[in-house]
Amino acid sequence: MINILHVERGSFFRKVIKDIAALSGLVHFEADSALSALEILKEEDIDLIITGMELADVSGEEFIEKLRRTQFNGIPVMVISSSDSMEDYEKMFSLGVVDFIHKKDISAERFNRYVQSILKEDIQIAKIREMDIAVLDDSQVSLNVIRNIFTLNKISKVDYFKDPKELLNSTKSYSIYVLDLILPEVSGDEVIMKIRERSSDNVIISVSSIKNYKTISNILLIGADDYIIKPFDSNLFMARLKGTVRTLMLLDEIRDLKKNR
Repeated sequence: MINILHVERGSFFRKVIKDIAALSGLVHFEADSALSALEILKEEDIDLIITGMELADVSGEEFIEKLRRTQFNGIPVMVISSSDSMEDYEKMFSLGVVDFIHKKDISAERFNRYVQSILKEDIQIAKIREMDIAVLDDSQVSLNVIRNIFTLNKISKVDYFKDPKELLNSTKSYSIYVLDLILPEVSGDEVIMKIRERSSDNVIISVSSIKNYKTISNILLIGADDYIIKPFDSNLFMARLKGTVRTLMLLDEIRDLKKNR
């Protein structure tokens, strides 16, 4: 069952969303203020937050900014508003919302589409939580950023390395590698090639502040599945990680189909 929380000052539109949620088979919670919404989030396991631009105590923008500073940061947020302002649209997306929908365009069909996307996301997150992950970065700050992102998403099967030789000498096999490109003694591209020599059935994500397209192209050619430029936020990092894991899941499905023929 999917739980949604609708935060909106006006009682009429809260009733509209409540009715759509009932038709879609969703468990609906509602609040008219950010304060009430945060209290509900402490008590209930919410899968999707829907907010208006104007709440009883703060603006929708302020509410989302508050969310980003809490343990509820990972919950997807959809904005439903009567505003046609491109400035509002861009501002909300810069805060990481999943969609900005005009009130006249809202429908049960659109809600169901997002419910399905949440279910798919849950499958990917569940898969990632089962995987062994290695993170290699000689910067403690970068390691802490990635550690916080994984902690936020309840991903705990992670080993953190600052020394590339320690990772390469490890006998443990990892499903996902998150590798910095600039490393002491051993270069990041060398680490990628050595890992690829061992196995092709894992995900390698290179992270670096280098923006040169030739460098990025080379890293992808030698075996990395993705390249993320620092600094990155949690939403971008998790979206890219899910994307590469989704590909891995599809390849596994293809292999299983071939075996069963």
